[in-house]
Amino acid sequence: MSLPFTKEITYTSSALCNVVCHPDGYLRLDWKNARATSAEVRETYQQVAAALKRYGLRKILSIHDHRQPIPLDVQKWMTDEWIPSTVLATGWAYCAVVESHQPLTRLAVKAIISVSSQQLTFHYSSAVEEGIAWLRSHN
Repeated sequence: MSLPFTKEITYTSSALCNVVCHPDGYLRLDWKNARATSAEVRETYQQVAAALKRYGLRKILSIHDHRQPIPLDVQKWMTDEWIPSTVLATGWAYCAVVESHQPLTRLAVKAIISVSSQQLTFHYSSAVEEGIAWLRSHN
């Protein structure tokens, strides 16, 4: 895949998350330790879907180390609507998740993964480098 950039570019940045396109062919989500409304979280995910589509990316590295817990209504929306529609619209196939320091966030992410694992291939790790290596192994 030939990407229109040779270095990392920030697609969008907010108090909640930085969405960065990486020249190795993945989208990097750097979640921050910020409280947000369900609408703000959904908007961030809509931006993620737009970036995947715009650049033809099929992989995400989602770094949750300091991320706040995901609201229950957002978890349901992600598994019922956002993940299926994003996979269909973009061809998104791989998601490496770097675990959170917050137990409630880890639980929410594992619940989302368990419901969505038939649509996507996930890798869950405690280190960013491991997630990157795993994504690079899937071309």
